[in-house]
Amino acid sequence: MDLSTTDLAVHAAAQALADGEPVTVEAVVVATTTPDRCCPATAPALATRLGLTGVPAYDLAAGCTGFLYALATAAGLIATDTARTVLVVGADRLSTLPDPKDRTTVPLFGDGAGAVMLRRGSADEPGALGSVVLGSDGTGADLIRASRPGTLHMDGADVFRHAVDRMCTASRQAATAAGWDVTDIDRLIPHQANSRITSFVARQLGVPADHRLGNVGDVGNTGAASIPCSWPTPPPTAAWSPDTGPCSPRSAPD
Repeated sequence: MDLSTTDLAVHAAAQALADGEPVTVEAVVVATTTPDRCCPATAPALATRLGLTGVPAYDLAAGCTGFLYALATAAGLIATDTARTVLVVGADRLSTLPDPKDRTTVPLFGDGAGAVMLRRGSADEPGALGSVVLGSDGTGADLIRASRPGTLHMDGADVFRHAVDRMCTASRQAATAAGWDVTDIDRLIPHQANSRITSFVARQLGVPADHRLGNVGDVGNTGAASIPCSWPTPPPTAAWSPDTGPCSPRSAPD
């Protein structure tokens, strides 16, 4: 069955709402590079299908970093008293972007969606959202580009080099902002670009292989969905709980 981005988002959001504490959703943020249409946005359609018509809802397009940007903006909504609870969804159908005949890129990309509920809380709660490190570099805009479905082009070697460098730098900055040393990292949940990138980043940071969470080998690069789709399933050889090391955030400090 061919599911739309909204369909994927509805499934992930409904599961997140069912799994968490009963809350009233006061805002919805959807990170996606592959909306079902340019206008209107995906988030209001998602909200309506969840029975949330009327709440603030908007899309955010930031490529594979979309989920982190969505978390940061959702935390801002809470900090400014715009909303006390925010449903954050990452949903992408990246399989639609490559040329179906391009065997170098088609196997790398997949479809998926993941969701979390962010609520007002205190900084010392398990699962609290800490500092989010963001950045951009428009000089590399042509390294991965797609003007419409079926036109994706990627300069693999340069993408690999930039991805490893920026992910390692951002990880170290995030650890510093949290008051940690990189050696304090118990679990690494990177964007699932590809297994070579995530493995190399983990080695550069000194994180053991069994402490790196991921599913890229099973589902491919799912863009903004890759982090929320990865975090609930620990490697079978590593004990893991939301209270151990970095994890999907559940609360935002006042």
